[in-house]
Amino acid sequence: MNKSIILLTALAMGLVQCTSEHVATEELAKESSNIEWKTAVPVMAEAHQNVEAIGKWDMPEGGMHTIAFASAVQVVDYSVAPGSAVRKGQVLAYVAHPELVQIQKSYLDAKAEFEANSAQFQQYQDLHSAGRLSVNEWRQAQRAHQLSENTLSAAENALQLYGLDASDVQRIQARVPVKSPATGHVQNFATSVGAFLAPEQALTTVVEESKARVQLQVVAAQAIWVKTGEEATLDYAGKAFTGTVQEVGHSVDLNGMVPLWIAVDEAPSNWLDGAPVHVEYAIHLGTHWSVPVSAVLFAGDQAFVIVKEGDQFSQHNITILSRDEQYAYIQGDALSDQKVVVEHANRAAAMVE
Repeated sequence: MNKSIILLTALAMGLVQCTSEHVATEELAKESSNIEWKTAVPVMAEAHQNVEAIGKWDMPEGGMHTIAFASAVQVVDYSVAPGSAVRKGQVLAYVAHPELVQIQKSYLDAKAEFEANSAQFQQYQDLHSAGRLSVNEWRQAQRAHQLSENTLSAAENALQLYGLDASDVQRIQARVPVKSPATGHVQNFATSVGAFLAPEQALTTVVEESKARVQLQVVAAQAIWVKTGEEATLDYAGKAFTGTVQEVGHSVDLNGMVPLWIAVDEAPSNWLDGAPVHVEYAIHLGTHWSVPVSAVLFAGDQAFVIVKEGDQFSQHNITILSRDEQYAYIQGDALSDQKVVVEHANRAAAMVE
């Protein structure tokens, strides 16, 4: 009799469990039938992915202006302190040397000779036009004018070797102003007032911050997806600023990396050549199918979406190339004509048989 009681009890418990499962399924189906399912059809869109990297400050040759002289000069005075912000044409220092005096004298003599020759040459031109000048006389006038012009050009070039602009030399100056070749910051001076600089020794360097840029090393496989002109965000020593992808290199190093340069909109004043900079930029992966991120679910590492066909739901595994705040970009075209659930996706997943 005990065995009969046990058997009846087991059967009753089984019936209760089956009934509970059936009721739960019916309740889920009934509850889900009242849900207004929102779906979306995947659309083609350009996939992009944000990449974070560590770059370093880099200054191209055109942004570093070194001031030096062809012969030895004496530093007479400084007009600015090292590290000062300077504008193009601003006087940085004054230097002196007997050769500088001679160069100015040679220029002023060449200029006076050229002006006198030009006036005379104009007279010869008038005579030549009137047919009152022989061929030999006209050729001699042309040669003399060309010679005076070449002499003046050479004298102007000699001035430029010392950073002098011919338009500034109206008279001989014992001490010559040294002007900044660009707008930027002046670095340390090489010597003190009264000391001499050796020929070609740099007096200082003016750094043109507007040309400062950040260099990165990018995996070659990613470099092909980077677009010039793309915006980038940067962080240096806790200061955030923006930039633009300026150039993508073509040479691949032994580690499979390609150089990339980002032009900075406004470099911070405390940047140092070679110092690390945190950079975030986008790579473009081409055109792919995309779905709203609300449609994407995960089972472990496997991403999937729920496809709705009539009243039926099915699970489709997907491979995500990249995603942003709104869309996930999918590899392949298996979902090209499907409707994916974008609201209550988890509820729909529970109804997949």
